[in-house]
Parts: sequence; C-alpha cells; structure tokens
Amino acid sequence: MVVETTKYLLRLARTGDVDAQFRIGYRLAHARGRKDWKAAANWWERAASRGHVRAAFYLATCYDFQRGRPHDMAEAVKFYRKAARKGHAEAQYNLAKCYENGLGVKRNLRYAFKWLCTAGLQEYVPAISDVGYCCHEGAGTKVDYKAAVMWYRTAADADWHPAQFNLALCYLEGDGVRKNKAQGIAWLKKAEANGSRRARTLLAKLGA
Repeated sequence: MVVETTKYLLRLARTGDVDAQFRIGYRLAHARGRKDWKAAANWWERAASRGHVRAAFYLATCYDFQRGRPHDMAEAVKFYRKAARKGHAEAQYNLAKCYENGLGVKRNLRYAFKWLCTAGLQEYVPAISDVGYCCHEGAGTKVDYKAAVMWYRTAADADWHPAQFNLALCYLEGDGVRKNKAQGIAWLKKAEANGSRRARTLLAKLGA
C-alpha cells in the first residue's frame, strides 16, 4: 500500500496525473497551516485543462470568490459551465445562479431554470428548493403552484429550511395545496428548528 504523502502526490502531478493535480491543489487550499490558494488554482487549472471535472469546479470558485485568482465572473462562468456540462451538480447550481443574477453572463431566467432543474434532478437540495420557487413565482417558467409544492416538499423533507418555510407559506395561502393553517405552522416550526429566522418571525406574528 502506497502512502499518499504530499511529496508522492507532487511527483505524480508533475508527470501529468490529473487526479493527483486536483488533489495536490486541494491539499494546498485546505492546509492546516498556511494555505496557498494561488498554487492550488494553478494545479486545478492544469487538471481542468485536461478534463478533470472537480478541478474545473474548484477553479471556477477561485475566480468567483477571489482565491488565488482575480475576481472574474466571466472566467468563473466558463469553468462552472465546463463542470456543469459533465454532470457536476453544484457547478450546475452555481451556473444557474450566475444566469439568474447576470454574473459573468447575460441574465437569462430560462437558462437559470434549466440548470436548476438539471441540478435538482441530481438530488442537489438547494436546487430542488429553487426549482420550487421558480415554479411558484414564474421565474424562467410558467407559474405552477402544484409543481412548486412538489419541489418544495422534496427539499423540505431533506430538512432544507428555505423549502420548509416556502412550503409553509403554500399551506397558509392555499397555493397548490388545500389551505391548512395547522400544516403551515408545523412546517414553520420545522424551518425554525433548522435555523430559519423568517419562520421564527412569522410564527411570532401568528402567535404560534
């Protein structure tokens, strides 16, 4: 059994092993001592140029959050898209948010919805919740309250408090489901337990 020391991984990375290039980048970025984001980004760029999906995603975040690379949303979108097209759910979600907010790309709610759905179908919970919101508000798609409830419930069952809060509102307002105050309050309490300040505020207003 080979012990994968940093020295060993560096040797592999320098010979062109893309997985080693990704992992050495990860070690540099998450070192317990001094982190070296610039060197990490350099290794991720080398791996991403040869098709390593996670390296492309992590390199995108470097441009997105200015870690070892200058803040450049156009470059972030470029690498999010590379990873997204190869099935990376979080990259799909981040690309959707870029389209939603016009970050590094022209704002396009239909593309945002498309990528949210793609990530949601891979069971990425934040995306599932956001698909519900899009269906509820008609953002990038037609308004469909019943579909919104379905997506919200899936994310709510996974303990995602934004979905729990929105599902509660659907019960309180009767959007896509029969109006049911008790169910609405029950979901608000679950959302509050998971850290939702909005749920706490609304529960106080309802006297629940």
